[in-house]
Amino acid sequence: MFFQFTSNRFTWTWVILALSKIITKSTLLQVSASIAVESAYEESTSSTCPTYGCLKRPVDIIDRDNLMNLMSTINSLQENEATLTLMGYKGKEEEINQDRSFLVSPFFATVEDNTWNPKDQHLKLMGVFDGHGNLGEVVSEYAVTNLPALFSTKLGSILSSTTADEGNDEEQQQQQIKAALHESFVEIDATVPTKGVGGCTASVIFQHKQQLYFANAGDSVSFLSLHHVPTNITSIMYQTREDKASIPEEKERVERMGGEVYLPPPSKPHATSRVIFHDSARNDAITGLAMSRSLGDWDAGKVGVIPDPIIDMLEMDQILQQFLDSLKESSKDGECEVQANTGECISIERDENISYQKEDVIVFAVSATDGMMDYVMPQEISDLVATSFAPSLLEKGEEEQLSKHLLNICKTLIIEAATGWHYSKQGRYRDDIAISVSKIKLA
Repeated sequence: MFFQFTSNRFTWTWVILALSKIITKSTLLQVSASIAVESAYEESTSSTCPTYGCLKRPVDIIDRDNLMNLMSTINSLQENEATLTLMGYKGKEEEINQDRSFLVSPFFATVEDNTWNPKDQHLKLMGVFDGHGNLGEVVSEYAVTNLPALFSTKLGSILSSTTADEGNDEEQQQQQIKAALHESFVEIDATVPTKGVGGCTASVIFQHKQQLYFANAGDSVSFLSLHHVPTNITSIMYQTREDKASIPEEKERVERMGGEVYLPPPSKPHATSRVIFHDSARNDAITGLAMSRSLGDWDAGKVGVIPDPIIDMLEMDQILQQFLDSLKESSKDGECEVQANTGECISIERDENISYQKEDVIVFAVSATDGMMDYVMPQEISDLVATSFAPSLLEKGEEEQLSKHLLNICKTLIIEAATGWHYSKQGRYRDDIAISVSKIKLA
């Protein structure tokens, strides 16, 4: 695939050429700040890392110098996590990437300025923040820099007190963790350095033992996928909601607080609903926000846009069992494959020896901004990511292994999304794109 972006500043030809080539082993790069040597992941107390762990952040793949210079020794051809981003093109003299993504694995709770993470806790934190409006990049940067530390401190109080009190109810602890996530979102919103000018989405995933917590505010998306190795089937078992003003309960809240909701007419199927507000940073200009929840955006907050995330907790054992049960049930159903030349439906023989055990399943989570999700479907993302984790990949040749490396998969997804924007907007506009992917370890 080859195409060319153009602007009044530079030509993008080299970007697509560079990205469309398979990364060779000699340059299997630190295209992402997340791709550190595995031993570095374990150095939680390193002077270069905060007490909550090493914050792995992406390099913008438009930055040619970083693409060429930020290299790292990769200990494994099958990376368990990666994060990448691409700055958009919005027709401005100076383009700014307002998207932020991150991974912290292992993640550490903080107790009295010290790390605290029992080995059996399996703590992980990841997510994305999509900035918007004037100074949106400042808000998203503030969120990615401060939310992990803030949540780590709240988590330390919860986990250390729970450990001391063995009788503490596990359900109570789960509610406390949800409350800590909620408080972290709200406190970040209340303390943004822009005084409420600009805003960002926030979609965060937290793993604690065998529980996954999804906290989402705005129209970025996080989802959980399970891949069954013997059948090569990948299913999305959970996906966060995009907070749009057209959702009845969101519309009701906005209108109850004196706001107005714009609903696009049927003649504009690709337009989105918006919360109408007066932007004080632009002389009270009438502005429409394309989401009903966000961090920052204080003017929109006066008319019903809230920072409160929707938080769901998933028990991985239950999700895993549901996935395996659905696979086994579908294997009993009589299915056939339609022949293209005759239209005849030929029965598909089922392999009675297929294993449906926990060990046959690969679990991974994805967070992405709408720059990705507007043009690449979650199922396609899941199917591609699963190829990177497949055990059979280690039996392939070096070239195929590298082409399926998780970094390369994320790069491929970004290119596909950028291509969608290019043809949809005739090269005049492309949103920022960010994605974080991580394999989820099961006990």
